[in-house]
Amino acid sequence: MSRHSSTPLSPSGRKWLFMGFFIFGMIFVIIGAIAVGKVMGSKLRCTEPVKGRVCDLIMTRSRSRKQGTKVSYTPVFEYEYEGVTYKYTSPLSSSPAPFKPNQQVRIMVNPDDPEEIYVPDYRAGWIFGFVFAGVGLIFALIGIIGYIAAVISQKKKTA
Repeated sequence: MSRHSSTPLSPSGRKWLFMGFFIFGMIFVIIGAIAVGKVMGSKLRCTEPVKGRVCDLIMTRSRSRKQGTKVSYTPVFEYEYEGVTYKYTSPLSSSPAPFKPNQQVRIMVNPDDPEEIYVPDYRAGWIFGFVFAGVGLIFALIGIIGYIAAVISQKKKTA
């Protein structure tokens, strides 16, 4: 029989570990902030309301060993602005489907770039950004608290 002994991390090693948690968390916070910023920017630039519809829901299947087959849906919007018909495929997918096929939706169009739209009822971008930022904040807080605890522990041992 062999014994497995775990060696606790030194205070210096724990500080590095928690610094890694902090950095990892901040990367997630930054990604989340960028995603929310993009949605906010579109919301501010897209000021012309038009009627649109969901002309398609692109279904994507993915498989994993743990979850089996997962299906997600990407909406494709169709709208008319100044006599021209446009189609816009969302960069985000969600499950369940956020809309029904042929559902009428309010679309806000950027008058300077009619291919840029904001769909007020489609919250996937907001959710993505806030979830990423929230998870990042949790990791960053664990990193900060753990780092402080490691510093205090190290000071107690040297005192």
